[in-house]
Parts: sequence; C-alpha cells; structure tokens
Amino acid sequence: MQLVSISVCAWATGAAEIITATAIVNVATGIALKTRRFILLHTSAEILRPLLQTVALQK
Repeated sequence: MQLVSISVCAWATGAAEIITATAIVNVATGIALKTRRFILLHTSAEILRPLLQTVALQK
C-alpha cells in the first residue's frame, strides 16, 4: 500500500508541475498579446490623430 501512496504522490506532484508550467506559459502569452495589442493601438492612435485633426480642420 505504501508503494501505491508514493506512486500517487509522485503522479500528483508531476501533474501539479505540468499544470503550473502551463499556467505560466498561458499568463506570459496573455501578457505578450495584450502588450502587443496596446502597442499597436497606441501606435495607431499616434498615426491617426494628426490625420483626423487635419480632416477636422478642413471641414
């Protein structure tokens, strides 16, 4: 019975490590996507703002 307990404990530890590693990758991916999206939107706003102001002044 002790061997079964050790095996289950080792399996649970391995599973926990895999779940933790997956969560870290998912969080890092989410941050990267949000950061890239923020940079894209911020850059777009910097490019579009002068164009929109020019159009507004022409009206």
